[in-house]
Amino acid sequence: MQCARNAMCQEYSVLEMQCAFSADILRFCLLIFAMYSIDMAQLIHILLPSFLRRVMRAYEIKAIIRDSGAELSRIGRSRNWRLSANRDQLTTLIHSLEQTEEVSWQWVLKKIKESRGQLTEKELVNLVSRNPGISVKELVVLANCTIAEARSAIDIYEWQDEN
Repeated sequence: MQCARNAMCQEYSVLEMQCAFSADILRFCLLIFAMYSIDMAQLIHILLPSFLRRVMRAYEIKAIIRDSGAELSRIGRSRNWRLSANRDQLTTLIHSLEQTEEVSWQWVLKKIKESRGQLTEKELVNLVSRNPGISVKELVVLANCTIAEARSAIDIYEWQDEN
């Protein structure tokens, strides 16, 4: 476990050095980094039919996927591709793809958002405990949950704090 955290810290420092982040993006990255503590090791496999034919600038999107830590592989000799990643990698990938203006990548973004799934209440509370100053809006954006779920997670964390 310690080796994995060291690797994540190194990945984060490399990411921080390579990009000139604004304060908002840096905070978002810190929140994503905090999500590494949540048990999200389960891989999600997303089928991307006719991937290369449907996207323009395929080399760029492949590089973005690779940088997020996800794995993109071709299924046999077909034109279909499979994206394999855990939830935090998908969150990073979604944020990266939303910053681009490539129209042909929107279907990939839509499929990733649909496949990412929702965080459980326990995972939301764990995320809030890692970032006690997180606002409801930031939690909604980061975890793709409803406002009620975000408020509930923050309330649970605050009540645990008092006990």
